[in-house]
Parts: sequence; C-alpha cells; structure tokens
Amino acid sequence: MRLNDIGNVDCREGDRFDPVTDDTFDLIVTNPPFVISPQSAYLFRDSGLPVDEICRSIVQEAPRYLREGGFCQVLASWAHLRGEPWRERLAGWVEESGCDAWVISREVLDPASYASTWLRHGAHGAGDDQVAAGFDAWMDFYEQEGIEAMSLGLITLRKRSGATNWFRAEDAWQEFAAPYGDAIADWFAAHDFLESTDDETLLGRTLSVADDVRLEAVSWVDDDEWVSDQFTLRRQTGLRWAGTIDDVGAQLVAGCNGQQSVRELLTDIEVAEGLPIVRRLIEQGFLRP
Repeated sequence: MRLNDIGNVDCREGDRFDPVTDDTFDLIVTNPPFVISPQSAYLFRDSGLPVDEICRSIVQEAPRYLREGGFCQVLASWAHLRGEPWRERLAGWVEESGCDAWVISREVLDPASYASTWLRHGAHGAGDDQVAAGFDAWMDFYEQEGIEAMSLGLITLRKRSGATNWFRAEDAWQEFAAPYGDAIADWFAAHDFLESTDDETLLGRTLSVADDVRLEAVSWVDDDEWVSDQFTLRRQTGLRWAGTIDDVGAQLVAGCNGQQSVRELLTDIEVAEGLPIVRRLIEQGFLRP
C-alpha cells in the first residue's frame, strides 16, 4: 500500500469477522487456512478447528455481513463424511441464510492423496521419517472422523432476501481461463433470467451465440469422405464449460443469430426435449438472450 501510494484500504487484525462486527459489505472474499488436517503447524494451512469447521463457520457467518445483492466467495475444502452425501451436507450450511449458493467442486481427493499433497507443502526439509509419521497421524485422524474424501472448490453466496433461495453444487474440473469473476457474475445473471422466464416466454425469445463458443468435431474417413458425428461444444473464456452435443443440437446453436425465436429454432427437436437443452446452454453462457 505504501509503495503504491494507496490510502483507501482499512487494515484490521482479528479472528474472521471479529474486527468488522458493525459493518456490512458488497463483496467478501477469503482464502482461509482450509486444509483438513489434525495439526496446527502452519498458519497458511491449518485452522486448528475440527475437520472443515473454518469454512463452515465463514459460510454461516458471512450472510449477516452482506448487503442485499452482495457476494461472498470462499476458497474451501470440505469433507465427504461416511454415509452423508456432501451436497446435502453443504446445503445444510446455507439453509435459512437468506443467500443463494453456488458450489463449484474443482477436485476430489482420497485421504491418502490429500494428506500426501499437503504434507509435501509443509515439509520444508523434513526427513522421510517425519513425513511418514505425519502421514500416519493424518490417516488415523481421517478414519476417526469418518472422512472418505475431500473436495477443493469455490463457494459463492449471494444475499437475496424476500425470495426462495436456491442451492446448486456441481463439478467443474476443467481448466479455467483466469480471470473469471465476470463469468461467475454472468452465471448468476443467467440463473436469474431462467428462474424468472417460463417455458412459453422462453419459446418467444431470440438468442445469440457467445463470441467465445467453438464446435470441435471428431472425424474419420468413410468412402473417401470425412464423416463426423462426435461433437463437443466448448467455451474458450471464463469457466470454459464444455459438453458433447449431437448434429441437431449443433445446428440449433448455429441458428441462434438473434433473428429467430426459440420456438422457430426447435423445428427439428421436440419442444419437451429441446427446452432443457436450451436452458442449460443459456445457464453456461453458450447462448445469450
């Protein structure tokens, strides 16, 4: 701050929200010591709280510090507990929070892989015997807590009062194209559009294709001609969503030029089949109203 002559930053030291008990914000971001470990050895890694309590506590406390329409983003790890689906567990974290919640799982690791990864981060010249002893302790801890796996991902909350809040959790293991904050904001905007637009209204809307959408084809030679019937629709920016699509679906996307209505475009697809596809393509930003 001093080097760059920045004077509009207020630094406060304390445990989580303790220094800001009288404040509210439009945006809260945090990269806490989220690693699920039995140790308190490193500030960057270990919270000293049980299992994933550091992430749960932030997610549950943050809504009271958000202004209406404000966002909170938490880089987080969470445990997959024996006999408890992780999506249901995280949904419980945000229940009655007054926030919409979108959870993106970036990777899932088994306990051995997770322990090995983070013990290497904290080794700092420790011998093999020390690392091995730490590994055994971590594995004992996971067994005692009933932890079968761990996820690493991003939890995004949006304060939205006076409405039925929603919870979404999905895997997004593809490589992202940073920066992608705008892509996450666009996803929430698309979700709002879809939530407020019934099928009949959507059928009357026109759509256009996002500039970064590309169609990839797998082709082979048949009777001296290239034949393709395996297609992948892929975005090049942001969260870089991708998915398989057939020839009819590819033609549907290509026809979204802002001129024809969705109803007119669905001439080759049953409306009952086509509308869910259109909604998913809008949600992931391939198509835009």
